[in-house]
Amino acid sequence: MPLHFSQLCFPLFSQVVFLNILNQKPFFVESPRTRTAAVGQQVFMRCFAKGYPAPEVSWTFNGRQVESSSDPNLELAARGDLVVRRVTQESQGVYECAAHNEFGRATAKGELTVVDKATIELVRF
Repeated sequence: MPLHFSQLCFPLFSQVVFLNILNQKPFFVESPRTRTAAVGQQVFMRCFAKGYPAPEVSWTFNGRQVESSSDPNLELAARGDLVVRRVTQESQGVYECAAHNEFGRATAKGELTVVDKATIELVRF
């Protein structure tokens, strides 16, 4: 006797369970670190965050919001990094990266110390 499709269909589970694995609060893959740079150098302050949905990244410098449109010396890179195009004495301070989505927020800080010029000191033993 041939089997009919309705005879082959039967419930595998007695309840329906939804598993949502696509929600994740932000976490850092790469975060800013303390750096020393000479006047005139270019510096990359790293901030690469993941999460789901993808987190938005913002920066503060000494507690004030950073916007690249208001400072041509700063560039917010697509990945979340902050580029100081040309370091000046005014570039010295604390940079904080914040990543946030609807499930949470993560922050990380790095400090930039500025020196007048790069020097190499020879030490003789």
